[in-house]
Amino acid sequence: MLRLDHVGRRFGGVEALRDVSFGLDRGAFVALLGPSGCGKSSLLRLIAGLDAPDTGSIAWDGGAPRPGQIGFVFQDPTLLPWFDARDNVALPLRLAGVPKRAARAVAEAALARVGLTEAARRLPRALSGGMRMRVSLARALAPRPRILLMDEPFAALDEFTRHGLQEDLRALWRDSGVSILFVTHSIDEACFLAPRVLLMRSHPGRIADDLASPAPRAARDDVARLGFVADLARRLAVMAGERS
Repeated sequence: MLRLDHVGRRFGGVEALRDVSFGLDRGAFVALLGPSGCGKSSLLRLIAGLDAPDTGSIAWDGGAPRPGQIGFVFQDPTLLPWFDARDNVALPLRLAGVPKRAARAVAEAALARVGLTEAARRLPRALSGGMRMRVSLARALAPRPRILLMDEPFAALDEFTRHGLQEDLRALWRDSGVSILFVTHSIDEACFLAPRVLLMRSHPGRIADDLASPAPRAARDDVARLGFVADLARRLAVMAGERS
């Protein structure tokens, strides 16, 4: 559904991305794994249309997505503090012209999908960090996007909450069939969630390897024992050594 060919991006004198090429199939879950500063977030912004590449091209099968067909989940939930959970989730629908009652009905269904039915009328300040992130996820899913872009959404959460949300996201992806591109610098997270891992190196950011992961078919306790996890750790260590 999506193809990047030789994409490059510079910011002033800094080359952030160089010659990035890969494709994303419908219904795929792909992790972008790499160290901080390797251009993962910049790449998501290019795909979302929030920025434009200096070189190369980004092409969509069937034409560029319409508003609402790209969902974006940031590391910060970015909720409006004066809206309750339901109206935060309904916001992109209301901006697209959906009547309030219909938008709220869709928002309530999206909140139910992430296990927040009882929290629909709570303001963000009354929600835990994990609940706020679930609201952010529900908001991204409400317009039924073609693709979900996730920029380290669980990085700031405690381990218990993060593991719970990872389990929920894996189940939601299997149930919904939405395509997901997930940015992370956590090897365990990438391996647990994504059947395909794009390994990025930095300075400038580029794809170092395109790998198939067996981990999403495994239970969490079994992931760390897979040789794939150790192999990824070795690859990242080698890249870090080359950089230093």
